Amino acid sequence: MMNENTSAAAGSPPEGLTMSGELTMPEELLGWLRDDGLPLPPLPRELAAILEEVDEYVFQASSGSEKSLRLGFSGHGIQSWRFGYRLAWPGLRFSLDLPYASAYGNLEEDKARLEEGFDLALLCLTAADNGLSVSGWERAFLEVEYDEDFCRYRCANPSGETLDEGDSLDKLLDILQMSIPSLATDKGDLNLIPV
Repeated sequence: MMNENTSAAAGSPPEGLTMSGELTMPEELLGWLRDDGLPLPPLPRELAAILEEVDEYVFQASSGSEKSLRLGFSGHGIQSWRFGYRLAWPGLRFSLDLPYASAYGNLEEDKARLEEGFDLALLCLTAADNGLSVSGWERAFLEVEYDEDFCRYRCANPSGETLDEGDSLDKLLDILQMSIPSLATDKGDLNLIPV
């Protein structure tokens, strides 16, 4: 799990979080996250407000060509359930795919891994929103794939040329921290649903 210096404070949704007030989000999504004791993933308000259930336990939203979100469960049987989270945002493509609640797995470890993945997604989203700086390029583009076996990343300049890439979570965290020193505590101007 990420330590206190890198955690983005992902956690359970605040008590009483519903469709009332400013927040509009499918109650079904909040319901199954709460029922399973799962943390709320980073959800930009712009996308959370237009999330729609497109399949059982799968939600999706799109706003323009650079902003989209898809999250939910996929699989079948007793061993193959996975939780997926795909976020496209200006400067970022983040993909998380983790096992969840299989017959031979450990539910608490699955939940902890999801929380770590959501923490990482929030850090990457914050960096992209604030202008990721890599190898002298400001506003670098970041692609991240995170699953139970690896964390791959690629940073590219605006023309798509690779500036840095690798498969080390520690190296990615170093890049994010060097790019924005206050990243661990500053969520910038993101309009996120509180986590």
